Amino acid sequence: MNNINIHKLLMKVPLLFGLLFIFQFIFLGYSFADNGISSVNSYVEEKHSATDFRARKQSLNGQRSDSGFDIIVALERENISNAGTLTMDFDDDGNTNVSINTSTTPINSYLVFLNDNHNSKSDRVNEVGEIVFENEIYGFSDDPSKTIFLSNVSKSGATYPSLNDDGVSARELENLNLYTDTTSFSTQSHDWVSIGSDSKTLRMGVKNGAYGDYIRVFTAVEQEPTVDFNLTSSNGLESTSSANLTVDLSDSYSENVTVNYTVTGTATGSGTDYTLANGTLTITSGNTSANITIAGIVNDALDENSETVIVTLSSPTNATLGSDTVHTYTILDNDNLPVVDFNTTTSSGAESVSSKALTVDLTPVSGRDVTVDYAITGTATGSGTDFTLANGTLTISAGNTAGTITIASIVNDALDEVDETVVVTLSNPTNATLGSDDTHTYTITDDDDPPVVDFNTTSSSGLESVSSKDLTVDLSAASSKDVTVNFTVTGTASGSGTDYTLDNGNITIAAGTTSGTITISNILDDVLDEAHETVIVTLSNPSNATLGSDDAHTYTITDNDNAPVVDFNTTTSNGAESTSSKAITVDLSAVSGQNVTVDYAVTGTATGSGTDYTLANGTLTISAGNASGTITIASIVNDTLDEADETVILTLSNPSNAALGSDDVHTYTITDNDNPPVVDFNTTSSNGAESVSSKALTVDLSVASGQDVTVDYTITGTAIGSGTDFTLANGTLTIPAGNTSGTITIAGIVD
Repeated sequence: MNNINIHKLLMKVPLLFGLLFIFQFIFLGYSFADNGISSVNSYVEEKHSATDFRARKQSLNGQRSDSGFDIIVALERENISNAGTLTMDFDDDGNTNVSINTSTTPINSYLVFLNDNHNSKSDRVNEVGEIVFENEIYGFSDDPSKTIFLSNVSKSGATYPSLNDDGVSARELENLNLYTDTTSFSTQSHDWVSIGSDSKTLRMGVKNGAYGDYIRVFTAVEQEPTVDFNLTSSNGLESTSSANLTVDLSDSYSENVTVNYTVTGTATGSGTDYTLANGTLTITSGNTSANITIAGIVNDALDENSETVIVTLSSPTNATLGSDTVHTYTILDNDNLPVVDFNTTTSSGAESVSSKALTVDLTPVSGRDVTVDYAITGTATGSGTDFTLANGTLTISAGNTAGTITIASIVNDALDEVDETVVVTLSNPTNATLGSDDTHTYTITDDDDPPVVDFNTTSSSGLESVSSKDLTVDLSAASSKDVTVNFTVTGTASGSGTDYTLDNGNITIAAGTTSGTITISNILDDVLDEAHETVIVTLSNPSNATLGSDDAHTYTITDNDNAPVVDFNTTTSNGAESTSSKAITVDLSAVSGQNVTVDYAVTGTATGSGTDYTLANGTLTISAGNASGTITIASIVNDTLDEADETVILTLSNPSNAALGSDDVHTYTITDNDNPPVVDFNTTSSNGAESVSSKALTVDLSVASGQDVTVDYTITGTAIGSGTDFTLANGTLTIPAGNTSGTITIAGIVD
């Protein structure tokens, strides 16, 4: 072989060695970081693929080191739990013949042996082998009976000596001593094994000769590490485009560890707020951590709550879940708050519009719910009286640019009222700042006609003993405004305390009420019989109302006094006919407040119409306030006629505003003051032939008389009466009143 070929071959050696290493790693399933061994020193070779564990004395095919002098360590089996109870010559504390129950304490089994030349005592010091196991060393045995084939402990398919084979006894170390809690001791005086205080470091110094020295080491099974987050929370501004969440193992592991993770939280994935889907994280063997990356974090312009990405670990393989299985990453928002205020500051609507939505705007849109408190004031009354809306809080949901506050159930009443306001004032925003248009005034425009105002009735009455009277003034409908109306007072009764007290004025009917009263007060209960009197109240000039048709009310004060008695002061009187007139007094038993009238009729023996006097039938009026009146017999004639006293009889009847008393007739006698006339014959004698059958003898009065004048006469003489000579008996002559003579007739004179 020339030098060039040798050079090429040497160039290929590292490559071949690397390929061999990779093959060994992948297909034989072990490496320097696997099989429960953390490290070995330069005097130890790991031969985990070894399959022949016979000592050199028994067979030259037994596993030997590559160097020809190194100690070998070979993994037999891992996680042994079915080998029953085993007895170890030594435990890690130096105790001997210690039992271990594999069903409750699983083990890994290793053969550590020297099957090469260590022929010098100095090798026990100069070529000390050191093995650091990943797991605690429970103990070991060097008795040949315990390093040969052992069921469920020895490597499957490997060759082991039996107890009777040649050279088995040579497997035992020479004068073995165990030293504990040291990693620095060495001696050449005998074979020795030491176990460090960490219970993981095993050192061995042996002088082998040509036989082969074996110990079987039992270690704890590699415990699956715990897997969880390095931290349970972290955060970053949304301007930070990605975040790594570190997942830790409590210890490295010989196999890949996988753990599933699910992604939740308030942030939205799939590129909206970030990019990370549910998945599986792999921590490769030998490593103690790996990262889950929240990528594509979106730096938007949307004010929003800081949002969370919650990553939860589950279902690990080759590991158990630790306590920190959830990591919350908070994406901190870096945007300014939006401004919240009303879209407009005023609006209005008729009360017939049942509701009004007031728009509250956000500028700009927010990524979180915005709340703002609102308070209700104004002249309108809530709680269903004029509208329904209480103090509250408006929420504008994330993603929306406006919300509405609704004035609901606006009452379309029949009440005339002033336009009323609902004032809504915003305050205390959350996730926003308050804008300048923080108050909106909504005006409810009244659409009702003013009510009609007038009297409840147009007339009423009451006794004067009732001291006051309320006159009701009605509204056709209640008004929310004060209604006023003027009134004037007239009538037949006198105010200012005479009959009552009430002056011209005005009445106010308060808002919300439907009536008011005008009071006639201090009605005087006098003792004066009088006509019923009226108080007339007339309405005018209403404000906030229109005047109805019943704008005047007449209240009649009904007199409650008895009518006076009317009759003559006296029932008789007289006077000479020379007295030209006579006033006859008619009295009232009490003064009356009204005119009293009474009819009177004139009779008697005297003749009226100017004959004896002048007075005709008539009616006497006694004016209100007077206690009497007079009936006058006038023009009494003072004649020269002798006459009888004559009477003028006045009889009262048919009184008005009075009752007729018992002295309802008065007789006035006109006393005659003339001498009686002289009565005698016109002549004292006369004659006539008997052939004249009768003779009238004239009897004269000296003056006519006003009354019949009688005079007796007697008959005497020589002639014989009774028809003998004549006919005339004694008798009485009557000269009728007004005549001045009469005749006595001698009749039946016999011839």
